[in-house]
Amino acid sequence: MSDPNKKTETRVTLVIDASRGSLDSLKTAADIAAQVEAHLMALFIEDINLFSLAELPFARELDRTSGATRPFDRHVVTRALQADAKRIRQLLQTESEHRQITASLQVVRGHYVSAAMEAAEKTDIVILSNVTGVRLRTVNTPERTQRRLRIRAGGPKPVWALFDGSPAAGRALAMAKDFSEQREAELVVLIVKKSFKRLVGQAKDLLGDTPARYQPIVAVEAREILNTMIAQGSSMFFWPRGESSLFAKLPAILLDELACPLVVVS
Repeated sequence: MSDPNKKTETRVTLVIDASRGSLDSLKTAADIAAQVEAHLMALFIEDINLFSLAELPFARELDRTSGATRPFDRHVVTRALQADAKRIRQLLQTESEHRQITASLQVVRGHYVSAAMEAAEKTDIVILSNVTGVRLRTVNTPERTQRRLRIRAGGPKPVWALFDGSPAAGRALAMAKDFSEQREAELVVLIVKKSFKRLVGQAKDLLGDTPARYQPIVAVEAREILNTMIAQGSSMFFWPRGESSLFAKLPAILLDELACPLVVVS
């Protein structure tokens, strides 16, 4: 793997677990790190809940092939997580060498979202993936139905960015612009209604000739964002890190229902 001590101006952290969604996001994280010429660190979270479950005397593991059950204890969990970390390290090395970026792996034990929020306080860009499954709950409208039909037809899903005029939002918008252009996907910019006209002007100045659709929202509220993005589809959501308590709450809610990575930009 590349030298993790090589100095770069930006750090990208991918918060990852052993789920398929997290592993799939590794390539995306490597793309983003290459795009901003940053060091990529994969932060592998050993789910502490697995160890708590393994302490229960009745815990058993089901073999998916044979259907037989066997004891599920700390030794089983440890071996499985070590194997997962080895696989992630190999994938990380492959992706970093392919894109000629530096990369490293750090393993911590804890809860996924809390570990991600802690990483976000120390890192320029943090990428989180859906790890709990997706539950779609939206209201049907003719416009949403037509958009879903286009998505199902195989078109690229939109790239989303939340823009509030802050320096972090400017950086997030620039990344969303590059990401959407690379994938030939529509760029959708979420802007709060009360500042819509002013912020649309700022966003257009930052985007230059890049086309975008500007989506008004009443407030930076998880349910409204979810209903809007789920109905229209999403491949990535770029979100500027804020200082309010919302920052600690929104990621867990968004990750629970969005089937796309969340990129938090400081």
